Amino acid sequence: MPEPDDLRSHDLSVLSEQSARDLDSAEGILGLLTGWAAERLRLAREAAEPEPEAVARWTAENERYAELLRRVKKLPPDELRRVVEELGPVARRAVEEGR
Repeated sequence: MPEPDDLRSHDLSVLSEQSARDLDSAEGILGLLTGWAAERLRLAREAAEPEPEAVARWTAENERYAELLRRVKKLPPDELRRVVEELGPVARRAVEEGR
């Protein structure tokens, strides 16, 4: 069965099992990373002597993850797979760092 190009414009029940898993994973990964980057940004801003580079980095990361999360359902299946493959390890490190 061919995959829809724009996941939002189609009934999600027509997705392949792999694409449905990727969408679910991507939403979870991006939600986690958005929150993690927001926390890192808060800590960078509240440091005794905030480093402008750290604040800028975490602002950019937070905006990047939030934007991806907003448009995740519009990503084609190959981009969803890429999000999962590239950002899954980043999310894993963020969780391990928080322990």
